[in-house]
Amino acid sequence: MIGMDRNTGKVISDEVYLKDRIQSCLSMRLGTHPMRREKGSRIPDLIDAPTNSANLFEMKVAVVDALNNSANGFSDLNVTKIIINPVTNPGTVTFDIVHKQNGVAETLSGIEVSR
Repeated sequence: MIGMDRNTGKVISDEVYLKDRIQSCLSMRLGTHPMRREKGSRIPDLIDAPTNSANLFEMKVAVVDALNNSANGFSDLNVTKIIINPVTNPGTVTFDIVHKQNGVAETLSGIEVSR
């Protein structure tokens, strides 16, 4: 797949494009897109929650919900594992997503979402 980087405007493809699409999806608060209210995720609402096991689990559920939501356009992505990295910057969370593509497990590292 080929697309445009949302920050630089440069042409990107494959893994970089997929990572950019996921970051865009997870950064968008659910219900805020004017024409597509079902697009986005609950991650922006959860970023400032205390870092405990219940809230980390809730973030993982929110990531899976967003990536499985047909409005976000990730029907071809088969997520097998979500890793939440330790918080280094307040108001920012970083994920690693393990997914299967054509039967091969691949890892997208450093997917960063901030408020």
